[in-house]
Amino acid sequence: MPESTPQLAATPTSEPPGHLTTKSFLLALAILLAIFSFLNPIWKSSEMGEWDENIWWSYAPIPLVAGVLLALEKKLALSALFLESMKLTFVKFAITLIASNLLWTYAGAPGTGAVESETPREQSELTFTPGAVPAATDLSELELGSLTGVVEDAAGRPVAGALVRISSGLEEVRFAPPSESVRLTRDEAGFSPNLAIVEAFQLVEFRFETDALHTAVLSGHDGAQLLNLPVLPGKTRELMFDRAYGLLEVNCSIHGQLEPTSQLLIVSNPFHMQTSAKGEFRFDGVPSSEVVLAIRPADSGEHTQTVRVSAEATPSIQIRIP
Repeated sequence: MPESTPQLAATPTSEPPGHLTTKSFLLALAILLAIFSFLNPIWKSSEMGEWDENIWWSYAPIPLVAGVLLALEKKLALSALFLESMKLTFVKFAITLIASNLLWTYAGAPGTGAVESETPREQSELTFTPGAVPAATDLSELELGSLTGVVEDAAGRPVAGALVRISSGLEEVRFAPPSESVRLTRDEAGFSPNLAIVEAFQLVEFRFETDALHTAVLSGHDGAQLLNLPVLPGKTRELMFDRAYGLLEVNCSIHGQLEPTSQLLIVSNPFHMQTSAKGEFRFDGVPSSEVVLAIRPADSGEHTQTVRVSAEATPSIQIRIP
């Protein structure tokens, strides 16, 4: 009799985790995109806080939506829930990122009213769109004086390169902005220059010199986001600020901490400069009034000092930074 061939025992194999059918996956994606788009209609919203709310509430229910659909298909398992949730997250992120940047590019970026300006004006709406420049105050009708001083450290040594500006006290005077624009350029190393100073109603240009997708996020000192500005590679976006917002941080919402942060100082008057090698500064043509000087050395925080400017005398002040 022929010998029987031994049979090999079948090796048990683990079944791959279940996954949603294409129909269910698209249904889940449609639900999430509807929440993102319609919670606060993205084509009407102009506040960054409303966009943040849409983002949060469109991501939060992803595990729940995926779990319900998996259960209806009798495929609910921890591994399947994790994989489908990750797939929905990645696909939704890609779609909303592209849609948001296209919308912001052609309809304008959202902003927030959370950042307080240095010189708030009543009945002035938050705006960044370049427009008509208000008429400047006729300075020939005002008494003008000069202001000089020196900035020193605690040991009495001159502080070179410290930023000195009149931060308040001239709110009733409207100055004509410079005719030339200020440009911030984004390349592989980040934004440059590291510090740019722009006056209210002066044009600001953002230009991206890289092929990658970036955004320019402007945030206040308390972290409140003023605006998120998408700029297409190789293109330039122009902004105009209708008031002084003070010192803002500029970075990219996509790369965040991976690149250095730049600063944009938005002021309401032309009285700003960096101290000389001897720590000296001088402002001429200052309307007579009591003003507040803000002094920011390169290696420390901002210090303030109040001084009276008059047409009769030219005060020379000594500012000692502790």
